[in-house]
Amino acid sequence: MATAQLHQLLIDTVSQEHNCVLQFDPERQVLSSWLWPNDHSGALVEPEKLRQYRASYDFLGPGCFCPAMSSEITSSFVEAAILDRGDGEFVAVCPTDSCGYLVFLGRIFDKGNVPSATFPERSDGTMEPPRVYHKSEDRDNVFERADAHFKDCDTLSGEQWGV
Repeated sequence: MATAQLHQLLIDTVSQEHNCVLQFDPERQVLSSWLWPNDHSGALVEPEKLRQYRASYDFLGPGCFCPAMSSEITSSFVEAAILDRGDGEFVAVCPTDSCGYLVFLGRIFDKGNVPSATFPERSDGTMEPPRVYHKSEDRDNVFERADAHFKDCDTLSGEQWGV
């Protein structure tokens, strides 16, 4: 199947699924159900708390389609960014918007009957994986702010520095 056809099939399949979150499994090269995390009481973790949960538990968000779109055969997992669209709706989305992965987490969460699992807490000394940012969040990323600061410094002329 041509890459463009595969890409469209992946987008259509994921967008038409309303009872679970589908993710791309790069090792098996298939779509699979992402397991929604449960809290200590067995209840599903609310979409707005998934980022916080990820910091304390051995858990990752769903994988986007980027590995399927690569010209190289790869088993690299690319985690989707989980964020509020600005209207209170939480989504899982490709961090770079490259592959078109988009899942409306709140709509699936509201159904309540989704594949889920209880994940172990991170052990002492176990590092949290780096936060996944969507490209729209770059201005909140400390590295982006630092780069902007250095760019401003770079624009100063030597005369202003007394050189």
